[in-house]
Amino acid sequence: DSLDAAYSMNGLASVLRWQGDYAGAEALLRKIVAFRVRVLGADHPETLGAQANLALTLSESGSQEEAATLAEQVWAARIRVLGGEHPVTLASAHTLATIQRRRGRLQEAETLLAAASEAAQRVLAPGHPTALLLAGAQGEVLTLRKKFDAAVAWLRANVAQREKAGSNGWQFYADRALLGAALVGQGKFAEAEPHLLAGAGGLAERETSTPASQRYRRAESRAWLAELYERWGRPAEAAKWR
Repeated sequence: DSLDAAYSMNGLASVLRWQGDYAGAEALLRKIVAFRVRVLGADHPETLGAQANLALTLSESGSQEEAATLAEQVWAARIRVLGGEHPVTLASAHTLATIQRRRGRLQEAETLLAAASEAAQRVLAPGHPTALLLAGAQGEVLTLRKKFDAAVAWLRANVAQREKAGSNGWQFYADRALLGAALVGQGKFAEAEPHLLAGAGGLAERETSTPASQRYRRAESRAWLAELYERWGRPAEAAKWR
C-alpha cells in the first residue's frame, strides 16, 4: 500500500496487457486506480494514467461500454487540467477514439481524431510519437469509412515521417499495410502492392514484439493482399494470401 508498490503493479499490469492477460491486468489496475484516487486525488496525472490504461484493458477484453465511459472521463479531466492541446490530452483523445472504433462508432472516432490530429500537427514537432499515432489512427478510420483519398493523404505522410525517423517497429509496418489498403480502395493496385507486401512481411517478423491486442493486423494485412489480387485479376495470388 505505497506509491512505489502501485508503480510496480502498473508495470506488471502493462506486461500482462501486452501478453493478452486482460483479466490479470484489469485486477491490478483497479487496485492501482482506487489507491491513487485515495492518496493522490482523482485529477492527479498518475491517477488519470492508470485510468487510461484500465480503459484500454477493458476495451481489449470486450467491455466496451465501461471502457468508453472511463476514457471519456479521463479525456475530459485532462482537458480541464492540462488543456485540449497538451500531448497527454491528445493521447487521451486517441485512446477514446480507439475504443469508439472498436464499438463501431466510426463517425465519433473520426471526429475525435480529426481534431486531435490537426492539433498534433500544429503544436508538436514533426515525427512526434503522439502525432504519428494519431495520424495512423485517422488514416485507419478513414479507410474503414471508405474515404480513401483522405486516408491516403494522412497515411502517406505518416509513413514518410516514420521512414525519416528510422522507424522499424510493428507500428511502421501496420501503417504501411493501411496505406496499401487505402490505395487498393483508390484502385491504385500497382502502388498498393509493395506497401501491402512490406506491411504483411514486417508484421509477421515482429509478431512476438507486437502487443496481443494488435496481432490481428497480420491477418488483416494478408486479407488486404487477397483483396488486392482479386480486384487486380490475379486469382492465383489472391488464393495464396487468402
